[in-house]
Amino acid sequence: MDNQLSKEIALKHLEKVAFVEGGSEREDEFFGGFLKGLGVTQPSKMTEVDAEKLLGNLASEECSEEFVESLVYWLLRQSISPAAKEAILESDIDGDGVPLWRELLDGTNPFVNDRNSLRQSYLGREISRGRDL
Repeated sequence: MDNQLSKEIALKHLEKVAFVEGGSEREDEFFGGFLKGLGVTQPSKMTEVDAEKLLGNLASEECSEEFVESLVYWLLRQSISPAAKEAILESDIDGDGVPLWRELLDGTNPFVNDRNSLRQSYLGREISRGRDL
């Protein structure tokens, strides 16, 4: 299976998980307020620049893996623009060469550079952290 197809399957999986997880009014208020603090009033109108601002904020704060995961799933449910979605999912907050979408699938910490370790992929096979799906 080529890497692009594997990535597309992985991204579809993340979106499916986002919608299965559902969400709540409380989550809408919390994450909506968080984004408003960054100047984003409507997640569906989020731009790539807004996404970069969000990522910069996440990188500079003491956010947990769970917070980032919940935020990303919430954003996916908000139908953010393709450019903003791409900027967020392809980001590499910790600089280890592993995009955020891969960190979410592997269950690794997007704030810890773990480039040289081996991880179990969501497909159930060992992969090198430097290689795609």
